[in-house]
Amino acid sequence: MLIGCLVLRETTESKLARMRTALMSLRNQERGLEQQIENLQKTKSHINEAMSRAQGRQSSIGHLLESVYADLEKLYQHLRGERLPGAPGSEDEDGEEEDDDE
Repeated sequence: MLIGCLVLRETTESKLARMRTALMSLRNQERGLEQQIENLQKTKSHINEAMSRAQGRQSSIGHLLESVYADLEKLYQHLRGERLPGAPGSEDEDGEEEDDDE
């Protein structure tokens, strides 16, 4: 019976050693995956910030373009006494405005 207990103990210790090794491997994998998730979240945050800044710039540029066009239109009207043809975003292909009463 003593021999049986020793054999069982040796077998159990071998199984425990393999399980401990597998557990440590899984823990290392988990740490690696957690770090990858953290890096991906940081990257996502940086992308979101960059997109937000780009949208802000796009909006600012749009407002600036409208302002510049309005100033150009005023100058053109002052110099020529007529409306400036081809407003930004106009879909009129022949360059004529619908309100030519001015």
